[in-house]
Amino acid sequence: QTYEIIRPEDVGVTSGNLALGKHSGRHAFKTKLEELGYAGAALSDAQFQAAFGKFKQLADAKKTGVTDGDLHALVADARGSSSSGTAAAAAAEEQAIAEESSSSNNSAHPPRFTLKQMQVFTGIGVTPTATVTLHDAVEAADRTDAALAANGPIEAVFSVIQRITGLAIDLLSFNVSATSEGQETLGKVAVRIARAGGGDAADSAAALAPSGAVPKFSGLATNVDIITASANAYVAALNRLVAHDARDTRASHKDRNVDI
Repeated sequence: QTYEIIRPEDVGVTSGNLALGKHSGRHAFKTKLEELGYAGAALSDAQFQAAFGKFKQLADAKKTGVTDGDLHALVADARGSSSSGTAAAAAAEEQAIAEESSSSNNSAHPPRFTLKQMQVFTGIGVTPTATVTLHDAVEAADRTDAALAANGPIEAVFSVIQRITGLAIDLLSFNVSATSEGQETLGKVAVRIARAGGGDAADSAAALAPSGAVPKFSGLATNVDIITASANAYVAALNRLVAHDARDTRASHKDRNVDI
């Protein structure tokens, strides 16, 4: 029995609008997600564990509690798709990310590239630079490089990731949003990319795509640091591009095989 002067419900405080904090455990986190509509098969075990890990990191970083908006973004990050927003353009973007995420999740291979380390130097009157280390699962090795950029630290980060992966990429869209109010809010970044036009790889991708259209790939990530979120979103999109190219190459080789 809990003894209270007044019930929380009498002043409009329900269990559904109580924020989670750094002392909240897996059970409280799971219960809150179920209240937000992520029950049953909405999340796989791996996705739940990934979301919980990100929640604990965010809860430790924020002085205030983790909001519902933060949780939606964490789940979207873990699933590789966004679950917020009502605009038609945003809905189309979210659907594209969800479909690409589903395709990636069905693959037996893990993402090829993982962001391991990143250092960024920027300021007024200086040239932004970025040093990034990616782990390459195919080569089973860490690869580090650096790049300069005239238009800010995020351009520098994207440029060095292209140098490491050896991919020429066109950035089609770059969107940043906050999941709640305040300085400690979680930032959400969504990017959309395609192979840079004019190259052999782009021509090959266009030939394999319906109507000769170059495929586009989306990535989404969340972090209290917008530059880190941007880097992770960019790497997520690159991994989908690489996985798509690998599947198309295997399909092309299969089509060329003929019975003799």
